[in-house]
Amino acid sequence: MGSSLSDKQIAQIFEAVDIDQSGYISYSEFIIASIDHTKLMDEKRLEAAFKMFDANGDGIVTSSEIKTVIRRSSCALLDADFDKVCDNIDKQYKDGIKADQFKNIIDEIMDFV
Repeated sequence: MGSSLSDKQIAQIFEAVDIDQSGYISYSEFIIASIDHTKLMDEKRLEAAFKMFDANGDGIVTSSEIKTVIRRSSCALLDADFDKVCDNIDKQYKDGIKADQFKNIIDEIMDFV
């Protein structure tokens, strides 16, 4: 019983789940990929999530704000992998993540997960 996915599709899924591009899927990355994303894609929930991360209300989410929210939630994402994810956010979104970008990031993740 083989997979119905091609090697290319499997590689794309792996690349999408391997957020920090370490070549491995960490526990945190696995948990993120395992969430029922259909419930997350509701427009109101995306807006609420964005506002939760946008601590200062300026319409931009920074990696610093993400770290603050995650640390306050006592989430299991507080490891070196999470720091790498935040470093990648800093590199890709030097000026922070705007609401439309936030939705696009979630949409891209959903395409592969």
